[in-house]
Amino acid sequence: MGTRLRACALVVAAALAVHQVRYLAAYGDGASRALERQGHGYLPLLFAVAGVLAAAGLLALLLALAARRPPAPPRALARRWLRAGLAVAAVYSCQELAEAALFPGHPGGLNALLAADGWIALLLAAAAGLVVALLARGADALLADRASRATRAHPAAASLPLPPSRERFAASVLATHLAGRGPPSFAG
Repeated sequence: MGTRLRACALVVAAALAVHQVRYLAAYGDGASRALERQGHGYLPLLFAVAGVLAAAGLLALLLALAARRPPAPPRALARRWLRAGLAVAAVYSCQELAEAALFPGHPGGLNALLAADGWIALLLAAAAGLVVALLARGADALLADRASRATRAHPAAASLPLPPSRERFAASVLATHLAGRGPPSFAG
């Protein structure tokens, strides 16, 4: 769940960045007026939602670090980049098409994606996909490093599953030398 939440947070943030940079590239200083004219008044709310999603993704990463769970198997950077870039482009495209359907000042149909140098968004989505892939890879590396440190610190504990709660108490009693005496020795 945490991996998906982090990926979703990164893709949503990247798609919003692509949207904003695309309008800045196309309209320059007039980007704010173009956004207003085309019905983008909802964007502050969307940025707030993206911020909450990013905070939840960061919290999921911190919880995964604290839990010392083994990380997901590593994936090739090229595959991650392709998937992330396509996801960012898809979110951006859906956003533009929804704006075209909902707001009268926004270009409609395919023009919603291509008008005013809209093709730039594809290049931006590819770049944003690389950033998302690198951030996801960094989070996985952080988790893998944390797991390997835990394994080096306690190699026997890393190979055994956690005991049930009753056995955990008995193990803690033995580990803290509160058992009174050790088990009998069978020297034969």
